[in-house]
Amino acid sequence: MSEANFYEFYQNNSEGFFLAKMPQTMWIEASSEEEACAIAEEHGVYFDGVDKGIDCPCCGDRWYRPDSPTTREEVEEQLAKLTGPEKTEFKIVEKKG
Repeated sequence: MSEANFYEFYQNNSEGFFLAKMPQTMWIEASSEEEACAIAEEHGVYFDGVDKGIDCPCCGDRWYRPDSPTTREEVEEQLAKLTGPEKTEFKIVEKKG
């Protein structure tokens, strides 16, 4: 089994708003991109919203698959730079077990 990394999922403000009760950025700890996407979907993330008629074609898809993994240290460094209400716009989902 490969070492777990974090995969970043960013919420685009399709149609000019962010989904309520969903973070703007979510980091998922997983061993692969496929695993991270499956976990993200369990937490309300969806993909290809424009093709499915959910998201605005002008604004683009609300959620995108991650580009590349990052480390726990890099995630913690990014969070450490945030203050006040900005911190509430993020969620970290750690691997169980």
